[in-house]
Amino acid sequence: MTKSQIKFKADLIKQVHISKKYQSFFRDNKEEYQDKLFAHFGVRSSKDLNIEQLIALVDYLNYKTPELATIKDRSKDATERQLTVIRELGQVYATDKSEEATRNFIYRITKNRYLNLKSISKADATKCILALKKTLKEK
Repeated sequence: MTKSQIKFKADLIKQVHISKKYQSFFRDNKEEYQDKLFAHFGVRSSKDLNIEQLIALVDYLNYKTPELATIKDRSKDATERQLTVIRELGQVYATDKSEEATRNFIYRITKNRYLNLKSISKADATKCILALKKTLKEK
């Protein structure tokens, strides 16, 4: 991020905390605020939002939009190529070739339980790919 983007983001975070709805309700209900952020953006703190998400949040908190938009930051999700590699290597490695078995393997490697493969993070996908390649080399 450039310096001007960092400043803009900081200004947006300030606007969140001085907004009408935040001051009247969410300031006293932190857990509900965090749940709303998690449901709509996948984070629990406004510091973790990107600029697009912060703008949507500020508009909602200042009553400019009736509903809070759901904008997930997909830049941290595993790519389709990573998912394909995990599936292919899993088919070679595993005796149980089900998606559940693949998810269990991912859990053993990352200690994160995923409901489906599409929700795995890039970092966890990388760990799994490396573990699968290492396992296959040892065979």
